[in-house]
Amino acid sequence: MNRAQVRRRKLLGRLGATLDRNLSVHFMDICRSSPVDGVPREVYSNISVHASRNSLDGADVSNTPTIPVIVNVTLHMNIDVDLQNGDTVIVKIPDASATEIVEAFEGICGDPYTVNSRKRANLLMKQLGRDGIISEVAPLPAGV
Repeated sequence: MNRAQVRRRKLLGRLGATLDRNLSVHFMDICRSSPVDGVPREVYSNISVHASRNSLDGADVSNTPTIPVIVNVTLHMNIDVDLQNGDTVIVKIPDASATEIVEAFEGICGDPYTVNSRKRANLLMKQLGRDGIISEVAPLPAGV
């Protein structure tokens, strides 16, 4: 590897670390089906991720009955996250102090792909109701 390639790799590594610190403000849990019995089980919890919503199925978010239930989400995460095709993903969006979950979404992952120094995955996710957030989702990590 020549000097320019080494420099580029170091720069991309620093860029990835900076992105991880500043953009990964959401958390996700990953559930994977067991090859033995096919039952999905949580394999990872509270992984740092940035979830960007691309489109909503209902445009009027001020009207409670029409709040979107299906959302197109792109997840941006560290390249070493073990996310696989078919995994069930729960994305948790915390409040500003990262003490309480404000929104949560659940969906099944397609094929993750890598762009520069970040792994990405596009998902169609359903928005979990407030009761679903409290009863089904792992709590946020302490001291974030």
